[in-house]
Amino acid sequence: VLGQVCQAKRISKSRTVACKVIRVTPQRYHLQESFRKELVAYAELSGAFILKTFGYGDRLLDHGIKECYLITEFMHRGSLANVIH
Repeated sequence: VLGQVCQAKRISKSRTVACKVIRVTPQRYHLQESFRKELVAYAELSGAFILKTFGYGDRLLDHGIKECYLITEFMHRGSLANVIH
């Protein structure tokens, strides 16, 4: 799923987390279904190499744009591509 990942702070636990944000526009409405499938995958997977999921949600913006977000643990060593290389 296309999106932007930002570093954020989970205030209740004083923990650094990753926040993935996906903007769903009317022209890219299929991204909402892709986001839902990603959530299902995270819920079904577990293990030492799978990021923990702390939460998710969405909000409606102007002009029919929706923002979906996923909160996971933060990878301090960078992206998976960075670690592989």
